[in-house]
Amino acid sequence: MIEPINGKLVASDDPYGVLTNSPPFDWHVNNLGNYVKLSPIEPAPIKVFGQTVSPISTGAGFLGMPGDSTAPSRFIRALAYTSTIVPAKNADENIRLAEHVLHNFDIPRGSIRSSAGENALIELTQWSTIGDLENRRFYFSTYDYQNLRILDLKTINFDRQGVITVKVNQKLQAEKISLGVSN
Repeated sequence: MIEPINGKLVASDDPYGVLTNSPPFDWHVNNLGNYVKLSPIEPAPIKVFGQTVSPISTGAGFLGMPGDSTAPSRFIRALAYTSTIVPAKNADENIRLAEHVLHNFDIPRGSIRSSAGENALIELTQWSTIGDLENRRFYFSTYDYQNLRILDLKTINFDRQGVITVKVNQKLQAEKISLGVSN
Protein backbone atom coordinates (compact mmCIF):
# COMPACT_ATOMS: atom_id res chain seq x y z
CA MET A 1 0.00 0.00 0.00
CA ILE A 2 1.23 3.51 -0.80
CA GLU A 3 -0.13 6.62 0.92
CA PRO A 4 0.92 10.27 1.03
CA ILE A 5 2.12 11.32 4.51
CA ASN A 6 3.48 14.82 5.12
CA GLY A 7 4.10 15.35 1.41
CA LYS A 8 5.94 12.05 0.85
CA LEU A 9 4.72 8.75 -0.56
CA VAL A 10 5.13 6.03 2.06
CA ALA A 11 4.92 2.32 1.21
CA SER A 12 3.88 -0.18 3.87
CA ASP A 13 2.42 -3.66 4.14
CA ASP A 14 -1.32 -3.94 4.70
CA PRO A 15 -2.00 -7.35 6.24
CA TYR A 16 -5.71 -6.50 6.55
CA GLY A 17 -6.39 -5.88 2.86
CA VAL A 18 -8.58 -2.81 3.47
CA LEU A 19 -7.83 0.89 3.49
CA THR A 20 -9.49 4.27 3.39
CA ASN A 21 -8.36 7.70 2.33
CA SER A 22 -7.61 9.10 5.81
CA PRO A 23 -6.18 9.23 8.48
CA PRO A 24 -2.86 7.42 7.85
CA PHE A 25 -2.92 3.61 7.91
CA ASP A 26 -1.06 3.28 11.24
CA TRP A 27 -3.84 5.31 12.90
CA HIS A 28 -6.42 2.78 11.64
CA VAL A 29 -4.32 -0.12 12.93
CA ASN A 30 -4.22 1.46 16.40
CA ASN A 31 -7.96 2.15 16.25
CA LEU A 32 -8.70 -1.56 15.68
CA GLY A 33 -8.19 -2.10 19.41
CA ASN A 34 -11.49 -0.31 20.03
CA TYR A 35 -13.38 -3.04 18.16
CA VAL A 36 -11.88 -6.34 19.33
CA LYS A 37 -15.30 -7.65 20.42
CA LEU A 38 -16.93 -7.40 16.97
CA SER A 39 -17.90 -10.84 15.77
CA PRO A 40 -20.21 -12.54 13.27
CA ILE A 41 -21.16 -14.93 16.10
CA GLU A 42 -24.32 -14.10 18.01
CA PRO A 43 -23.58 -13.35 21.67
CA ALA A 44 -25.11 -15.47 24.39
CA PRO A 45 -27.55 -13.92 26.84
CA ILE A 46 -25.96 -12.48 29.99
CA LYS A 47 -27.14 -12.13 33.59
CA VAL A 48 -27.51 -8.62 35.02
CA PHE A 49 -28.64 -8.47 38.69
CA GLY A 50 -30.09 -11.94 38.29
CA GLN A 51 -32.06 -11.00 35.17
CA THR A 52 -31.35 -12.52 31.77
CA VAL A 53 -30.61 -9.99 29.05
CA SER A 54 -30.70 -11.37 25.52
CA PRO A 55 -29.55 -9.71 22.31
CA ILE A 56 -32.34 -7.64 20.81
CA SER A 57 -32.05 -9.29 17.38
CA THR A 58 -29.75 -11.22 15.11
CA GLY A 59 -26.64 -9.33 14.10
CA ALA A 60 -25.77 -8.45 17.70
CA GLY A 61 -22.24 -9.79 17.27
CA PHE A 62 -21.50 -6.66 15.29
CA LEU A 63 -23.24 -4.44 17.86
CA GLY A 64 -21.11 -1.34 18.24
CA MET A 65 -19.73 -1.42 14.71
CA PRO A 66 -19.65 2.18 13.47
CA GLY A 67 -22.10 2.96 10.70
CA ASP A 68 -21.31 6.55 9.77
CA SER A 69 -19.55 7.65 6.60
CA THR A 70 -16.23 8.74 8.11
CA ALA A 71 -13.05 7.05 6.89
CA PRO A 72 -12.32 5.40 10.29
CA SER A 73 -15.83 3.92 10.40
CA ARG A 74 -15.59 2.69 6.82
CA PHE A 75 -12.24 1.04 7.62
CA ILE A 76 -13.74 -0.87 10.58
CA ARG A 77 -16.79 -1.97 8.59
CA ALA A 78 -14.69 -3.04 5.60
CA LEU A 79 -12.43 -5.11 7.82
CA ALA A 80 -15.37 -6.61 9.74
CA TYR A 81 -17.09 -7.71 6.54
CA THR A 82 -14.06 -8.89 4.58
CA SER A 83 -12.62 -10.84 7.50
CA THR A 84 -15.86 -12.70 8.27
CA ILE A 85 -17.55 -13.42 4.94
CA VAL A 86 -17.74 -16.99 3.75
CA PRO A 87 -15.54 -17.33 0.65
CA ALA A 88 -17.43 -18.06 -2.53
CA LYS A 89 -16.87 -21.14 -4.69
CA ASN A 90 -16.00 -19.43 -7.97
CA ALA A 91 -15.18 -16.10 -9.61
CA ASP A 92 -18.80 -15.20 -10.40
CA GLU A 93 -19.90 -15.80 -6.80
CA ASN A 94 -16.90 -13.80 -5.53
CA ILE A 95 -17.90 -10.87 -7.74
CA ARG A 96 -21.42 -10.92 -6.27
CA LEU A 97 -19.98 -11.19 -2.76
CA ALA A 98 -17.67 -8.22 -3.38
CA GLU A 99 -20.60 -6.27 -4.79
CA HIS A 100 -22.61 -6.84 -1.59
CA VAL A 101 -19.69 -5.72 0.57
CA LEU A 102 -19.12 -2.61 -1.55
CA HIS A 103 -22.75 -1.50 -1.33
CA ASN A 104 -22.27 -1.04 2.42
CA PHE A 105 -20.18 2.02 1.57
CA ASP A 106 -22.38 3.78 -0.99
CA ILE A 107 -22.86 7.46 -0.20
CA PRO A 108 -26.25 8.73 -1.41
CA ARG A 109 -26.21 12.20 -3.00
CA GLY A 110 -26.76 14.80 -0.31
CA SER A 111 -25.98 12.68 2.75
CA ILE A 112 -22.55 14.34 3.10
CA ARG A 113 -22.27 18.10 2.54
CA SER A 114 -19.47 20.58 3.13
CA SER A 115 -21.91 23.14 4.54
CA ALA A 116 -25.52 24.24 4.52
CA GLY A 117 -26.86 26.16 1.55
CA GLU A 118 -26.98 25.96 -2.22
CA ASN A 119 -23.22 26.14 -2.80
CA ALA A 120 -22.31 23.23 -0.56
CA LEU A 121 -20.01 20.58 -1.93
CA ILE A 122 -22.04 17.37 -2.04
CA GLU A 123 -20.29 14.02 -1.90
CA LEU A 124 -21.62 10.80 -3.39
CA THR A 125 -20.34 7.44 -4.52
CA GLN A 126 -19.77 8.12 -8.21
CA TRP A 127 -18.71 4.57 -9.06
CA SER A 128 -17.72 1.26 -7.52
CA THR A 129 -15.25 -1.16 -9.07
CA ILE A 130 -14.32 -4.82 -8.67
CA GLY A 131 -11.30 -6.35 -10.36
CA ASP A 132 -11.00 -10.00 -11.33
CA LEU A 133 -7.28 -10.25 -12.02
CA GLU A 134 -7.30 -13.95 -12.90
CA ASN A 135 -9.93 -13.56 -15.63
CA ARG A 136 -8.78 -10.03 -16.56
CA ARG A 137 -12.22 -8.52 -16.08
CA PHE A 138 -13.11 -5.18 -14.60
CA TYR A 139 -16.60 -4.83 -13.12
CA PHE A 140 -18.14 -1.48 -12.30
CA SER A 141 -21.35 0.30 -11.45
CA THR A 142 -22.07 4.01 -11.37
CA TYR A 143 -24.31 6.17 -9.23
CA ASP A 144 -26.85 6.57 -12.02
CA TYR A 145 -26.67 2.96 -13.21
CA GLN A 146 -26.05 0.47 -10.44
CA ASN A 147 -26.39 -2.66 -12.54
CA LEU A 148 -22.98 -4.31 -12.62
CA ARG A 149 -21.20 -4.00 -15.98
CA ILE A 150 -18.17 -5.94 -17.21
CA LEU A 151 -15.20 -4.68 -19.15
CA ASP A 152 -13.37 -7.77 -20.42
CA LEU A 153 -9.75 -6.68 -20.83
CA LYS A 154 -9.01 -9.74 -23.01
CA THR A 155 -11.16 -8.23 -25.76
CA ILE A 156 -9.22 -4.94 -25.96
CA ASN A 157 -6.30 -4.45 -28.31
CA PHE A 158 -3.84 -2.58 -26.08
CA ASP A 159 -1.24 -2.45 -28.88
CA ARG A 160 -3.47 -0.03 -30.75
CA GLN A 161 -2.23 3.56 -30.97
CA GLY A 162 -4.15 6.36 -29.28
CA VAL A 163 -6.62 6.60 -26.44
CA ILE A 164 -9.01 3.71 -25.97
CA THR A 165 -12.50 4.81 -24.97
CA VAL A 166 -15.42 2.74 -23.79
CA LYS A 167 -19.01 3.89 -24.23
CA VAL A 168 -21.01 3.49 -21.04
CA ASN A 169 -24.80 3.52 -20.92
CA GLN A 170 -26.06 5.69 -18.07
CA LYS A 171 -29.79 5.29 -18.69
CA LEU A 172 -31.78 3.71 -15.90
CA GLN A 173 -32.73 0.26 -17.15
CA ALA A 174 -34.70 -2.03 -14.92
CA GLU A 175 -35.45 -5.57 -15.94
CA LYS A 176 -39.15 -6.08 -16.56
CA ILE A 177 -40.59 -9.12 -14.87
CA SER A 178 -43.62 -10.89 -16.26
CA LEU A 179 -46.01 -12.52 -13.87
CA GLY A 180 -47.15 -15.92 -15.01
CA VAL A 181 -50.65 -17.11 -14.30
CA SER A 182 -51.05 -20.69 -13.23
CA ASN A 183 -54.30 -22.64 -13.27
